[in-house]
Amino acid sequence: MKRDIKKLMALVMVGSMIATPLSASAEKGGNSDKGDTLTTNSDESAQVEKASGIIQSVEGDVIVVNTSEMGIGRFIANKEVEIKDGNGKKITVANLKAGMTVDMRGDFRVAGLSYPAYYGGTQEISVRAEKETVTQAVSDNEYLYFEGKVTDTDDNRITVTSGGVSRIFHLSTVIIDTEKGNIVSPNEISKGDTITALYTSNTPMALSEPPQINPLMIVLHDGDNYVKIDHFDKDLLSSDKNLQLVLADNTIIEAFKTKQIVKAEDIKNRDLMVIYGATTRSIPAQTVASGIKKIILLPELENNASDKETGTPNSNSDTDNKGNKANAHAKNAIAKEARSMGYKVNWNPKSKVVVMTKGSETIEVYVGTTRYKINGIEKRSIVTNNIVNGTTYVGNEILDLLKK
Repeated sequence: MKRDIKKLMALVMVGSMIATPLSASAEKGGNSDKGDTLTTNSDESAQVEKASGIIQSVEGDVIVVNTSEMGIGRFIANKEVEIKDGNGKKITVANLKAGMTVDMRGDFRVAGLSYPAYYGGTQEISVRAEKETVTQAVSDNEYLYFEGKVTDTDDNRITVTSGGVSRIFHLSTVIIDTEKGNIVSPNEISKGDTITALYTSNTPMALSEPPQINPLMIVLHDGDNYVKIDHFDKDLLSSDKNLQLVLADNTIIEAFKTKQIVKAEDIKNRDLMVIYGATTRSIPAQTVASGIKKIILLPELENNASDKETGTPNSNSDTDNKGNKANAHAKNAIAKEARSMGYKVNWNPKSKVVVMTKGSETIEVYVGTTRYKINGIEKRSIVTNNIVNGTTYVGNEILDLLKK
């Protein structure tokens, strides 16, 4: 107990944390409820508890974890704590990253008054998955995924749980199976099914409990095949060095949500979703010639940049429209074109975003900038999207998307 109190006091000094004094009942061996006040008991032997969750960030020797048992908390991960990777090998806090799912053991009754709360007494941290779920604070745009069991279905949504952590995913997206890689109906998903939801770190997350996400794709595990979402290098070796793709002449390779023809050379040094079955027993494992059911080439993601465009979407002055005239040959009245091609068009005057939808396809145009999104993936246009006399004009690349 003395060691735990010393750790806590160190945290008080470092994090400017306010902690309440030990209660009289605690000093005499009583237990108070877990909460914002500092709690402990007089027994020198630690009461081992378990906690599981997703690392949100790493702050020196402390990790912020969203746990199913205590919500978001800060946990000690210094050199006194035994930390292991997924293979049981000893590592340090420097190897821990946001997005990892971890299992922790320790005496977590010692807590501090702060948010997120500090929990003293961490003894063991084991990494269960390197990159399994969403992180709440990611600086760059990257693909993330969440794999787990469907625990509830309601109103075109599913609740998925993994390691005690849950997410709600909307089903208004592409859903494919692992048996053949075919598109299936949302009605195919039931409680108890295993799914993998794909999205990016820039995907908005509704601040509910559990959080809600509109994924780019959902994979329904309805066969014996596996799913791998990763970056593959020039030799088609995954970034974690665990899987190498061996292609056959009849390997099915598709581009995500487009009719683009994809060749073997196009998938090198790219992010891929691979549905595969049999592999060799080598290290890394290699897919056998007939083992790959489908490879889906994921779009290249761009890091967000600050909008430095000076376009004035609601201005009609000659001065502000000089840029529009200079680029007139590359501008198109997007709403009229979109409706003629079967898209539904909505305009949000507050956020100045034009949203065009048709089936599972969604295109968002940010007026006054060069930004646009295809199914949640951000892109940049050559010219600025502007409004002139109440009509939104965009570049040719956005118009071309409507024609695909």
